[in-house]
Amino acid sequence: MDSLKNFLHKIKLSSVVIALFGLIAGLVAFFRPAAVSLGLCRLVGAGLLVCGISCAVSYFTSNTFRFLKTLEIIGAVLFSAAGIWILVRPEGILRFIYIILGLLLIADGLVDLQIGKVSLFFGKSRIFCTVTALITIFLGVLVIFNPFRTGAAVMRFAGLMLIIGSALGCWMLYKAAKAADDMLDQP
Repeated sequence: MDSLKNFLHKIKLSSVVIALFGLIAGLVAFFRPAAVSLGLCRLVGAGLLVCGISCAVSYFTSNTFRFLKTLEIIGAVLFSAAGIWILVRPEGILRFIYIILGLLLIADGLVDLQIGKVSLFFGKSRIFCTVTALITIFLGVLVIFNPFRTGAAVMRFAGLMLIIGSALGCWMLYKAAKAADDMLDQP
């Protein structure tokens, strides 16, 4: 019984730590969305640069001659170039990501319009599908033409979701811990 209590205590402790990290990350993303976006871009750029250096080291230290060795040097050059480009100009990659996000929103809105059309065929009301589709398409166009402001809004929304998720995680942890304590206290 003590080992089960010890196990539950470890789970509770690790869940609280994870929830606190989620809460802190959510608060930072909500209040500093531009800094978080640029930081994530720089992290990706550094990761690509490390991959490129790793490919270059592998190319120069390997003694075998094969077709894959040629791919290693190509990968080294491409990964390193992409990593350096992202580190030097993270705004460019952010703009590209936001444009892709806008295009995905527009495509999703067009699919929703099609779903509304199909639901009309089956005798269902298509008003809800049409309205949500038009809102989604509008948001996609807004993201494409104003990427940095809408990008900050997306980052704030992600931060808010992290905050809510962390708070709900703590609440569920409290409920689960209380139920486990009640179960363990019963004879």
